[in-house]
Amino acid sequence: MTRRIAGAAVLALIFSPMAAWCQGTKAPDYTRFVVEAKAEIARGFKDPASVQYRDLFISVTPNPAEDNKPRTALCGQINAKNSYGGYVGFQRFIVFQMPGGPYERVTGDMVDLFWGATCAQTVTKRL
Repeated sequence: MTRRIAGAAVLALIFSPMAAWCQGTKAPDYTRFVVEAKAEIARGFKDPASVQYRDLFISVTPNPAEDNKPRTALCGQINAKNSYGGYVGFQRFIVFQMPGGPYERVTGDMVDLFWGATCAQTVTKRL
């Protein structure tokens, strides 16, 4: 079973870029966006170096507040240390960026309001 999953993952890595190449378009590279979005979300914690991430993925959705221009978001879960040095547990977060605009982070109770609309269109599988 594990070999089948690993084999499927390898095939997906091989054929995803090929599909984009066959269509004449280059698959987007979100590496820089992920690094900058992680830095933005970590900046809000007392010990940014201790921040842990899991279940990260990229989502691109239209933003109705900006004439449906695409909004790229990093969605996932984050865990960080509190003032006593203990981890508080994983919680969902969103960091999004408008084209050419600043990063915005959504955490806490606000995540539930934005998650469905912002993280609905998964562009990448788990990072």
